[in-house]
Amino acid sequence: MLQLKYLNQTKKPLWLVESNYFVGTDAGCELCLQDHLLHAKHAQLNFKGDEATIENLVGDSAIRVNDMPVRSPKRIVHGDILSFGDVRVMLVDPKQPIVNNTAFNEASKPGWKLQPVNTMLVAKDIDVHGQMTLGRAPDCNISLPFSHLSRHHASLTISSRGLEVRDLGSVNGTFVNGVKVDKAVLNLGDKLSFDNLAFTISGPERDVDKTVFRPTLKTESAIPIVASQPDATRLAHVGSKPIAAANAANAAKRPISRANGGIARQAVKTEQESSHLVAPESSSNKSTWPVVLVLAGAAGAAIWFYLKG
Repeated sequence: MLQLKYLNQTKKPLWLVESNYFVGTDAGCELCLQDHLLHAKHAQLNFKGDEATIENLVGDSAIRVNDMPVRSPKRIVHGDILSFGDVRVMLVDPKQPIVNNTAFNEASKPGWKLQPVNTMLVAKDIDVHGQMTLGRAPDCNISLPFSHLSRHHASLTISSRGLEVRDLGSVNGTFVNGVKVDKAVLNLGDKLSFDNLAFTISGPERDVDKTVFRPTLKTESAIPIVASQPDATRLAHVGSKPIAAANAANAAKRPISRANGGIARQAVKTEQESSHLVAPESSSNKSTWPVVLVLAGAAGAAIWFYLKG
């Protein structure tokens, strides 16, 4: 069974047990709402099985679904926000969760206030919730007994965009920061004026005002490249493994000096080059060999003569 839940108001939810509901100011309506924007029979709700529809019987913009005016019969579902003049309700199926309904979330946020600026007003903040009417008529949600206010001067609505003000055709006008408006979305700190009555807007912090914390990303340690050594092999990475690390290390050891406008490199012998070098023979070794041969020959000749004689 469906129900209508009043947004941020003290009224209890209305269980929808009938198949048809007339909405208006007439006492005979199943949903009787004393709102200055509504006619005696302004709208009709129809329920058949699991389907629900809403119909605007007058054809104006006072009947809305999710802030969109209803011009022709429209199907409504669980979670939709229905507006009857300044009264806002949500169509709810208690068996289903309410998933990410921005309008409902914004309307449920506490903290929107009108802070009086004028000394003629009691220095007390006025809480704003749901949809409220401001004027000098006793049936207004915010009733202020000042003759320069119209009976129903303006309406204040908490919607998905924040706090909205709408002038209701007042004589002396509605102003935001000194500019006359018919409808406007209010920001924190704005000055809202009704003729010479002024208020400052305060409210909850919106998501757009928050700084989102981004955690530090874990990155690979950077390997420095010495700019003054142009021949050093730069390291390329595949994943986290460096390529040609040994070549870069060897190249980085080569001292560099500049001469005659060019780059002269001091040659450094590698292990491969040194393996091909042969140590030269000393001069003392070369002079010893002939003496040895002569002495050996003389000794051999002496032995031969001795044996023969």
